[in-house]
Amino acid sequence: MRLRHALPFVFTCACSPAPFDIAPADAVADEVGDAIGDATDSRVEPPSCTGAATEPCGKCGKRTRVCVSPETWGEWSACTGEGVCAPGAFESVAGGCPGALEKKSRTCSSSCAWAPDVCAMPKGWSPIATAPSGFESRLGHSAVWTGGELIIFGGGKQFDAGDAARRDGAIYSLAKNAWELIPPAIAARRSHAAAWTGAQLYVYGGMDGSTLLADCVAYDAVKKTWIDAPAAPLAGRMLSGAVWIPTVKKLFIWGGTTDGTKALADGALLARTMPDTWTKLPAAPIAARFDPVVLWTGKEVLVFGGKGVDGGLVDGALYDPVANTWRALPAAPVPAREPPMAAGLTTTGDFVFFGGIAGTSPVWSGARVTLGASPVWSVVSSPDAAALLPRVAFQAWVANDTLAVWSGAKEKTDAFEFVASGGALDLSKNAWGPLATTGAPSVRGLATTVWTGKGALVWGGLARPGGGVPELVTDGAIYVP
Repeated sequence: MRLRHALPFVFTCACSPAPFDIAPADAVADEVGDAIGDATDSRVEPPSCTGAATEPCGKCGKRTRVCVSPETWGEWSACTGEGVCAPGAFESVAGGCPGALEKKSRTCSSSCAWAPDVCAMPKGWSPIATAPSGFESRLGHSAVWTGGELIIFGGGKQFDAGDAARRDGAIYSLAKNAWELIPPAIAARRSHAAAWTGAQLYVYGGMDGSTLLADCVAYDAVKKTWIDAPAAPLAGRMLSGAVWIPTVKKLFIWGGTTDGTKALADGALLARTMPDTWTKLPAAPIAARFDPVVLWTGKEVLVFGGKGVDGGLVDGALYDPVANTWRALPAAPVPAREPPMAAGLTTTGDFVFFGGIAGTSPVWSGARVTLGASPVWSVVSSPDAAALLPRVAFQAWVANDTLAVWSGAKEKTDAFEFVASGGALDLSKNAWGPLATTGAPSVRGLATTVWTGKGALVWGGLARPGGGVPELVTDGAIYVP
């Protein structure tokens, strides 16, 4: 029922400076009635339910509840049907894998079940076993990767060409994370050429003290014995380039020097026949040089860079072993530099290089080239010097479309002021990024570095153990991207 009054009235308060109006009673009643009506119209009905409801819970489980009356749900049941893990969960443990450095890991799937165990080396740096007692640190040695093992042979303790060489060696097994000494060779040597044939390590030339060598020997890794190869039709030399050509089963030798200043421009092929047979290479269309980059592209042998009589070089040539012909590779559009440098092949077959030395200073640039019928060069990005300090004698590798550098020295001086940082050039984006250094070995330069197919194996080199004077070391590590 609504209350109504016929007449409006005015109430005046003596304490108020001015009167105020009171609304008519019938207007007030109308507003109250409207408010009640609105409240009635917007009233929320109690929830209604029928049957049962199900929702996910826990680790891929389910729970249910049942409607106990038209307006009331019962309590949720316990979670049932759960898996054993949460999606994305990860576990890793050492041991139980064929590789000594590998760890067993597993990842939880979207259905809350563990995926099969995977054995792999952990990402980042992992130390490797130290070389065995009696196997001393060295420079000027050869290092070849067999596909599962690293073979180190020869070398010396000093940079001098007159330094006495060694004739011992050792093999590091990545699967076992262990070293094994190999029998000494007949002759000691350093700065020699070496290549792995798939079964044997071939070693050519080099120097022992001040004596140049022109012989060739091979180490049979299965029989664990050294064998002599025929004498090469070349004069004695050191710092030649060498590579094994698998398609024709021949050892390729080219270039070199007799004293570190005079460069050579001839070469030869050793065919693995019965008996082994040497043949001279045709004249190459490039200047004489020593310490060049030499690698097999899958079709041709690439000879690039190195040092000539006038300094560093950035041109090269390609040798076709089937046609027995050379073709020139034009000079790269970057400053000349001396080795060592980072160099390798991309996944598309391009050749890429970076870094080097001019005098005593680093050259912090690089380029890549297509190796088709008409090679085309392009300059690769250089990192910001503040983020990745220019350096020489760094450790480097090219793999999976990445060119990486780690540590090295600020300049080519006896002081060898080493740097700890590293960087990686993404060749697909032509952009640099950081390289992890957590767990890396002590900073160093001139260390042996090989790509194993899964990671970069770094061994030895020149370091400052305990911060003292530079000295040769025998420890190492492997880096897995």
